[in-house]
Amino acid sequence: MMKRWQAVKRLLPLMAMFALVLSGCGREDLSVLRPQGPVAQGQLDLIKLSISIMIVVMVVVFGIAAYVLVKFRRKKGQDEIPEQVEGNHKLEIIWTAIPLLLVLVLAVPTIQKVFAYGANDWNDPEAVKVEVTSHQFWWEFTYPDHGVKTAQELVVPVGKKIAFQ
Repeated sequence: MMKRWQAVKRLLPLMAMFALVLSGCGREDLSVLRPQGPVAQGQLDLIKLSISIMIVVMVVVFGIAAYVLVKFRRKKGQDEIPEQVEGNHKLEIIWTAIPLLLVLVLAVPTIQKVFAYGANDWNDPEAVKVEVTSHQFWWEFTYPDHGVKTAQELVVPVGKKIAFQ
């Protein structure tokens, strides 16, 4: 029977190869990190904000973990069990308030962008009106002001507002 480390040793190069092969899949213009419009740019800004918050949280957590591991490790000749301390009210409030604060920092810009980009431009005479119908394996786009109907291709004029229905 193969030991666990031997299985990992055999699967690790295979997984690395799959990661390299699959990282080349896709078209360059279909990347989340290359926004093609104002909504996509707003979404990219939210992604950057959430990733920066995650990185700060990781650095703080790993820093505290490293500090605790070094400071409170067992010393030579120390055989007794350390004093067990529990129930620090101030710490419990702090580690409950910090995640709430981080959720608010993420929620406020997210809600602002959702409502800013969710405006209904259907009654705007300058907006290009598009009625979208989904079918089982394709999309149908109807331009009622122009009398045009297309399948699978949405034509978006540059510099114009688009009103979807």
